[in-house]
Amino acid sequence: RASFYGCEEVSWQQRTCSPVMTKHHELPLGFACGCLALRSAVQLYATLLLVDGLLSVAVLVTEDTRVLVGGYSLRAHYAVVALGALSTIFSLAGLIGMHDNHSSWVRIFAHFAVFRVLAVCLLITFDVLALRDCEPLAAFGGGLTSLSGNGYNAALEMVALTRTCGPTRFWYLTWGFLDVASSAYGAYTTYRWCHAIERGPAYHITLDETQPLRLYTGYMYPPSKPEPPA
Repeated sequence: RASFYGCEEVSWQQRTCSPVMTKHHELPLGFACGCLALRSAVQLYATLLLVDGLLSVAVLVTEDTRVLVGGYSLRAHYAVVALGALSTIFSLAGLIGMHDNHSSWVRIFAHFAVFRVLAVCLLITFDVLALRDCEPLAAFGGGLTSLSGNGYNAALEMVALTRTCGPTRFWYLTWGFLDVASSAYGAYTTYRWCHAIERGPAYHITLDETQPLRLYTGYMYPPSKPEPPA
């Protein structure tokens, strides 16, 4: 038996090795919500913002997603679309940054997430003020928003015509509160991930030399021996 770079030659067709670094344990950088790995939490948050951005842009062609993204006020209608477009762009950048461990891209996404929380709070305020006029519109049968001189408010008119002012206000405020709370926590979690990547090691590795790993590096079948010359 011969020794070759820490490996032991068993026969001419196989070799077993006992490397020094045999086992490692990779621990996550931290947890969010007590059970979700920090990286997975940031990826989930960026994905949710991407979906929200697409739903916000979709209000240009449909009112079905209005209760989720807002825009019942005329001044907030196009602001919701613009914010949705920005959410789509920055969420994609954040997901790419997470995939490549590019903390600067992810930090920019976190900055946008903080800006979005403030913008959503402002949009909710405008929408709640606009929804106060829903019951008078529903009693009249709609068609009064154009008389204000600011233009026809299709989103508010639809709620008034379907006489769903109360449920719309309730669900919109509920989703709005959940959006603001989850976005604030998501931004904080994103900053935590950036700090862990920039200030700490990516992986915590422990070595264990008590159980060497045996590797088989030989052939399944021995090579055929050359025939002697005739």
